[in-house]
Amino acid sequence: MTAWAAERHSIRYVAVAGLSAVVSNAILIGGDAAGIGYMALVLVSWLVTGTLAYLAHAFFTFRQPILAGSWLRFLVGAATGIPAAWLLILLFGKVMAWPMVLAAPAATLVMFGYHYINARLAILRRFTLFSPTQ
Repeated sequence: MTAWAAERHSIRYVAVAGLSAVVSNAILIGGDAAGIGYMALVLVSWLVTGTLAYLAHAFFTFRQPILAGSWLRFLVGAATGIPAAWLLILLFGKVMAWPMVLAAPAATLVMFGYHYINARLAILRRFTLFSPTQ
C-alpha cells in the first residue's frame, strides 16, 4: 500500500469512526437517561454500531466486498473490546463520577485505536500500513 492509499484509508476511517462514535454515544447517553444498565447499553451499542461500522468500513473505508465472514470477524474483534469499554464506562461513570455525557465520549476516545486495528485486521486480513514494494 502506498503512503497516499494509507492516508486515504485513514481519512475515511476517521469519518466512519466519527459517525460510529455519534451513534454509540447516542445509544449510551440516551439509554442511561432511560435508566438502562451499563452492560446492556454496551451490548446494544456493540451490535448496532458494530454492524453499521462494518458496512461502512467495508464499503467506504477499505472498498472491500461485504462478506459474512468479515462481518463476523469484525464483530468478534469488537466484542473483545466490550470488557474494556464496559470497564472504561464504569471507571469514568462510577469511580470518577462523571456524567454519562462525559464518560461515553472519553471511553470512545480510548477505544479508537483498538477499533482501528480491529477493522484493518477483520476486513483486509492484514495490518500493513506501508508496503516497501509499492
